[in-house]
Amino acid sequence: MKRSLFKTIKQLTSKGGIEGWFAEKYDKFAKAILLDLYQEIAGLVIKHLKLGKILEIGPGPGYLSIEIAKLGDFQITGLDISETMIEIARRNTEEAGADVVFKLGDASNMPFKNSTFDFIISSGSLHHWKEPVKVFNEVYRVLKTDGEALIGDLRSSTANLGPMLISGWDNSGVILCSNL
Repeated sequence: MKRSLFKTIKQLTSKGGIEGWFAEKYDKFAKAILLDLYQEIAGLVIKHLKLGKILEIGPGPGYLSIEIAKLGDFQITGLDISETMIEIARRNTEEAGADVVFKLGDASNMPFKNSTFDFIISSGSLHHWKEPVKVFNEVYRVLKTDGEALIGDLRSSTANLGPMLISGWDNSGVILCSNL
């Protein structure tokens, strides 16, 4: 039984995102269990940014973007590879009365112009990135010169990285960051 359940869940996340009935279950889990964490992260974001354009990579059901939107006058965009999660995030945003735009897309090939965002955040999606180096290159490309990125994940496979506040890249492309 366990093996077939894990196989089904793996199939539902095989494209890199969460799809199908599992997306609805994840939405309920995120709202019930992770909302306090999202509120705390939103507080961290507004300490670093008072106004501007924010991109959330892998917003899932959208709760972090919603919490950030409640705290300031930002232009927030969420980019997710899962069509189901985009639908759920849009529904949740409408219910919350928040102003967030969600786009379907792959973080390793973002549909944005260079130097678009003041702040980029990703909380809990890093373990879904099939090509993390490409995603970090895209973060660098779409982040403004003086912009910052906050990337974190709770999965044990990525937890040793810790949450990182990315404050820039040097001329060779090396990420300049500090652990929070």
